[in-house]
Amino acid sequence: MRIQRTRKIAATFLAAVLLIVGIVPTFLPSGAGTENTGDSKLLFTKKLEIVNSNKYATTADVEEEGNSGFTASKRFTLTDSNYYKRGANFFLFRDVSAGIDFSEVGNKGSYVFWLKTPHSVTLTVDIQLADFSAAARFKITTTDETDWQKVTIAQSDITILNSKFNFDGIYGLKASVTKDDFLNAGESMYFGIMEAYGKGDDDTGDISVPELIQQPGLWRDGSLKNYSSIETVAVTDNESFSTGKKFTVLNQDYYNKDTSFYFAVNFNAQLDYSAIGKKGFFKFWIKTPHRVAFKVEVLHTASYLRDATFEIITSDSTEWQEICISRQDMSISDPNFDFRNLIGIKLLPVASLFLKPEESILFGQLEIYDEALPSSGEDGAKPKIKMSPGMWRDGSLKDYSSIETVGVTDNDKFATAQNFTVLNDEYYDHDASFYIFVDWSAKIDLSAIGKNGYIKFWIKTPHSVTFKVEVLHTTRYLRDATFEITTSDSTEWQEINILREDMSIGDPNFDFKNLIGFKAVPKKGTFLNANEKITFGQIEIYDENIGGSEENPGHIDLGEIKPDKNYTVLFDAQVKNGGCGAGGILVKTKYADTSLFEHSLKVTMKDSEKYFSNLSNITFYTTYGKDINVGDALENGYFELWIKTPRPLTMDLVLSKYWPTAKIRFSTAEGTGWQKIRMPVADFVDGYESMSYNGMILIQLAAANASSFIADNESFEVGRLTFFCPNSDIGSSGADETYPISEDKLTRYEGTNFLLTTSTHGFWAGEPSDKANIHNEYAGVAKDDVNYYKFKNIMRMWLVDVDEYYAKGTSGAMVYIKRGSGPNGRVIPVDVNDYILTGTLRVWIKVTKKMTFNISLRNGQANDDIGVSIPVTIEPTAENNGFKEIQIPLKDYYDKAVKENIKYRFDKLDGFHISPVIKDREHFLDEGDEIIYSTFELWAKEAPEPVPAETKRTYTCSNGNGVILIDENEIMPETTVVNTFRNTVELNKMKHILSEWSKEATLVDTYCIQAISDNKTDARLTQPYDKVKFSVPLTYLCGKDKITTKNISALNAVFYSEGVCSNAKLTVEEDNLIIETSLSGDLIFFSGKPGKDGRLFDLPKSDNDNSAAVDSTDDSKTDDNTGYDDEDDTEDEQNGTKKYKKVIRRKKNTQKGSNKIIWLSVCIVGAVAVLVLGFFGYKKFIAASLSIFLILGLTFVAPITGLAADEDVRRAEIRLLYDHPGVPGYDAEYETIVYYGVGDDLTRLSPNEYTLHCDLADIKIDGIKFIVPASFKDNTDIDGFKIYATVNSDKEVEASYPLMVKNWKLEVQDDFDGTSLNTELWSNYPRTNGQTPQDNGKYCQAYVSEDCVTVKDGKLEMRILDGKDGTAYSKNEPIEAEFLMPRITSKGKVESTYGCYVSSIQMPHNTSAGSNSGFWLLPTTGNWGNTFLFDSPTTLDGFSCGELDIIEYSPAWGGGKFQSALHWWDSATLLKGSGMEMGTNYPKFTRGEYVEMACTWTENSYCIYYDGILQRKVKNLVASGEKAYVLFTMQTAGYNGNASWTGMFTKEDLPEMVCRVDYFKLFS
Repeated sequence: MRIQRTRKIAATFLAAVLLIVGIVPTFLPSGAGTENTGDSKLLFTKKLEIVNSNKYATTADVEEEGNSGFTASKRFTLTDSNYYKRGANFFLFRDVSAGIDFSEVGNKGSYVFWLKTPHSVTLTVDIQLADFSAAARFKITTTDETDWQKVTIAQSDITILNSKFNFDGIYGLKASVTKDDFLNAGESMYFGIMEAYGKGDDDTGDISVPELIQQPGLWRDGSLKNYSSIETVAVTDNESFSTGKKFTVLNQDYYNKDTSFYFAVNFNAQLDYSAIGKKGFFKFWIKTPHRVAFKVEVLHTASYLRDATFEIITSDSTEWQEICISRQDMSISDPNFDFRNLIGIKLLPVASLFLKPEESILFGQLEIYDEALPSSGEDGAKPKIKMSPGMWRDGSLKDYSSIETVGVTDNDKFATAQNFTVLNDEYYDHDASFYIFVDWSAKIDLSAIGKNGYIKFWIKTPHSVTFKVEVLHTTRYLRDATFEITTSDSTEWQEINILREDMSIGDPNFDFKNLIGFKAVPKKGTFLNANEKITFGQIEIYDENIGGSEENPGHIDLGEIKPDKNYTVLFDAQVKNGGCGAGGILVKTKYADTSLFEHSLKVTMKDSEKYFSNLSNITFYTTYGKDINVGDALENGYFELWIKTPRPLTMDLVLSKYWPTAKIRFSTAEGTGWQKIRMPVADFVDGYESMSYNGMILIQLAAANASSFIADNESFEVGRLTFFCPNSDIGSSGADETYPISEDKLTRYEGTNFLLTTSTHGFWAGEPSDKANIHNEYAGVAKDDVNYYKFKNIMRMWLVDVDEYYAKGTSGAMVYIKRGSGPNGRVIPVDVNDYILTGTLRVWIKVTKKMTFNISLRNGQANDDIGVSIPVTIEPTAENNGFKEIQIPLKDYYDKAVKENIKYRFDKLDGFHISPVIKDREHFLDEGDEIIYSTFELWAKEAPEPVPAETKRTYTCSNGNGVILIDENEIMPETTVVNTFRNTVELNKMKHILSEWSKEATLVDTYCIQAISDNKTDARLTQPYDKVKFSVPLTYLCGKDKITTKNISALNAVFYSEGVCSNAKLTVEEDNLIIETSLSGDLIFFSGKPGKDGRLFDLPKSDNDNSAAVDSTDDSKTDDNTGYDDEDDTEDEQNGTKKYKKVIRRKKNTQKGSNKIIWLSVCIVGAVAVLVLGFFGYKKFIAASLSIFLILGLTFVAPITGLAADEDVRRAEIRLLYDHPGVPGYDAEYETIVYYGVGDDLTRLSPNEYTLHCDLADIKIDGIKFIVPASFKDNTDIDGFKIYATVNSDKEVEASYPLMVKNWKLEVQDDFDGTSLNTELWSNYPRTNGQTPQDNGKYCQAYVSEDCVTVKDGKLEMRILDGKDGTAYSKNEPIEAEFLMPRITSKGKVESTYGCYVSSIQMPHNTSAGSNSGFWLLPTTGNWGNTFLFDSPTTLDGFSCGELDIIEYSPAWGGGKFQSALHWWDSATLLKGSGMEMGTNYPKFTRGEYVEMACTWTENSYCIYYDGILQRKVKNLVASGEKAYVLFTMQTAGYNGNASWTGMFTKEDLPEMVCRVDYFKLFS
């Protein structure tokens, strides 16, 4: 540290000394922007903003204090050496509109870059144009200095790669680096600014020395020597030169010949005047006898191309004159014309404006300068281009019109003009068009007109004329702009100004380059008569509006385009190629009234009926090769659209690559001014699954519907659309990468093997299924099939018409896969890039004959449907029921893609594909053949060997705690469920039981885990008669501060039930506690020593002070827990096969006294009897024994029957009619049934024969019902308690039942406030989906439409509409519909496994018209009928439920009748089975009242409630784990006398066919 400090002091001292003597050390940075390089000045600076898309490098803004030239820099940090494997380049800066212009720097200028590096680095910098090509290149190399340093690049040292590059139209500066010459991982480099130095345009003063001097070298055709002469003469009156050339007209015949001659000529085309540069000028020294004028042509190459023309007009002076012609004043067809390879300068005199016979013109030297002429000080706008007319018409029409060049003496602006004369009336019988000027090579460039300029024509006519002018573009004669010219009746010269804004231009970005010419198209009656002429003078091009931009009022300041922080503009669209294919609407490009954008697209409705009869999108922008890549910003990007509307309108913004399209709906606000609409890319709705957002070609607008669009004679304007992307996401979609990725970028996956994706039921054979020749059938695999543990589903495919299939050209079949999901149902392809080296595709296939076919990976719409295939050959086999396992490594697909140059994207896997290799019936499918394949599996590594599934029966708890009973020995009834809760209410009782069982045990926590038989008639306790296991999640046990993951392994547990204790065996497996036991009931966790299995006595009765009871209990009542369980093997109530143990509650037959005293008495009797026998003999023994028994019996009142067998006991059993979870906001009621008797001989008691009670004071008792108030259950932390029944005639007999409390938690609520659907929760039926009419059109043509859904007055309103009142779509196309139906779903937005679904609904009323209003659930994945929510082995074994209808209601049923339904399918054949409909009347529906409907879906049951009242319970369900989403719908019934199952309606009924939803809630 001391050495470093000393060095710093020394360096500072040395710097100070050098500064004093006037020497600035090079290691001290000077301020940027303070230097004048040579005689150049600072023209401009640009911040080095650094645009990086490589994820292995980061950028950050840094404040700078040590440099006066800039206050902030950009830090570039290379975070990983993999940077050099993924496009090691970045932009120093860029402009997406390619508007960067360095042209003013000039060849003598330079660029200074301010950089700070950790060591010497080298960057190769390309100057890129709008097409991303490199126009020029240079290198930046820094020194090893670590402070700020300047790197100067002279423009003359830059390598030009494009000969036409003029240092303008620049997209950006792109730097490329290599590992050897740039940063190491972890190093950073700082970028400051770039300074540009040059002379600039505003230098004034005397003209400096010319860059080139050309002495005159006059030449004319030798055959004309008798008409003109050329001679060299000495010059004594001009100090600039000593000789000149004199051209003399010898006689009048000169003008009857070719009058042209050359000022300088080289027929080898080797003249080089490129010194004129871009802004220079020619200076001619000329002496004339009077004013003369002539045209000059600069001829280029051996083809004599006229690449530049201008006029020379002298004054009347007879002295030497300097005639200066600026390059900018020349007519140059090619703006990149460089004045090289010239033949010469050709002069073309006109008789009336040139010399008379024997007069001469004297030419001195030509001087060429590379800088602009000094300002003349003239006011007013100057034309950017001046052109002389060059008229042409078809030579075959020479008898009807003529063209001649004439001199002009009455206009000082130009010296020559051209006359066009109509010779006779036959002119209009032929092609009347002619060109005002023309260049058949299409090199005319009038781009100087810019965006706001105009064209000035000088015209002289005999009277007012009108004609159309077409601006023809390229050799294809495209009419990219048209306008009309109308003159006045004046016969003098007229200035006709045509504003670009007033032209009809199809492409607003038409740049007026590559023109053939201006074609005049006159019509008879509005043009010339016979023998009349029109004269065209000079044509001038201006780049600003008439009067100059200062006089262009009305521009609105809308600010500027500003991206959010850390965002970049990736695409900035202004109007281009606007139009619409539908009639009735006018689309026109116009100049905007704001400086933020130059053009707007004005859309005017002319005939709305015509427009909507043939609806078409309005094209706002067409890319023409510069496709829009939006893929980088799907999650976080956004669009900004400027629009002006006459009133609030609703439209769709459409992104398209012709097909498919992506759409987002937006609405404008009140006001008629410009509005900025912001639209997140994430809110776009895909027009097709897995569509790519890269390569978009069109941006369009579409009407949402007629009512929210412009009406007749209304207009709206669209201005500018800008697309913003987060800096960190640029390049993330890989649009500019090469595919497949190079092998050096592949990584080997070393993690745990898992399924990347599997195939689904989806199948596509190139046509809709009803038309496709390849047919398919999806099916399940029977559980007894040998392959069931390998795969659960199969797909069969076969040919319907073999001859037609092969005649049409064969195609295969697409096999869809499980993909990711994004917003608005967006489907995201599967990325397998990281698994190419390790992954494996597996499928089992069965064939009817030997076949060879391709199995392909497909990209689908995600990447232009590219695929890569591997052929497989399969033969029939007798093993595995005919199925053969196929495994294909992903690397095989990769190798083939590389070898055959297939641009496959492994990060966009969208499906598999099966197709023939040899396309004939011998090698592929023939009549009767089929291919049967299993689910395709794609694994991260090698596909694992399938493990035969253990067929353990399990039973669940419906309280959401994850507790499962594992019935390995199948001893439990199939109606078993598990009631589980933490038994906090009976904590003291459990402590007493534990202490009675073991004095050395301490209670830690206690739960109730009780097996219940929830059978057809009721719910009752049941017990196993052999070992079972309970699996309890540790998260459930360990969240109560009693049991923890640390102490659980040290704990013991005992089950207690009805007086019996049984030690439980505990093991921890992963995240679950496994409890092995032959008993269920109260589970007590304890520490310390356990007791022994067996019966307990003298256990406390349920006698908490807060118990509630209908009748009081007798004080003489003794302990209710004495006794034991007896195993009673009986037949299962459900299937008559399985054995299980009923709960038998044993009671000894005692009246009063102690069991201990009785047994002591027995012992005394026995002892006395033995003594008597020994001393007195047999007879006295008998007598004595009888006497003693009699005395003891009377003394202890102990009846003889006290020694009877234990089987003769009394017991009670409490059952619930329905054990259900209840719904939030309502009391839950439980009706009880109590049985009493001896052993198994039980009799149902009447309500007055038993007393109900509970240890919780909050629980109410009403007759035979327990009532759990909503105020208690919706707010308590208790998740369960016990209820009791005591037999009134036998107070010693008591029964209990464990009742769970469902603690519902609100997750989602929608009160339908506002004016539109909450799109975070709901979606209308996607326009992209296909549609068939309701009931297949049997009754009417009714389709789903979003126009049937509105939100108003705090309600969701659904109506059935007439087809003319809205629009339905199928696959994004409007369809003809008689009627429209509403349908909204929460798919992809609100989905859950289990829950309580609640909605308050008003059904259609005041009508008997048929319709079907529904509130229902469907599985999230798959299609209707092949994905399921649960099975029901006790009710419909082999069937699975795929649709759950909470309510279906039709007013036609009458009396408020409704039904709920569960739709079942055979899980093997997938054929539709039972609907399990159950109908009930609920009169509130008919009165128009809102009814709160609720569905509780738990692990093992499904319940329906209306206004909190249980309507239906479906028991013993086995859930699939599938999530469900919600639907609200209305469907049409029969129509016009043809009734369906939901009735019939007519058009007159439509106003009353409305269903309203007040709110929706989802509880977990």
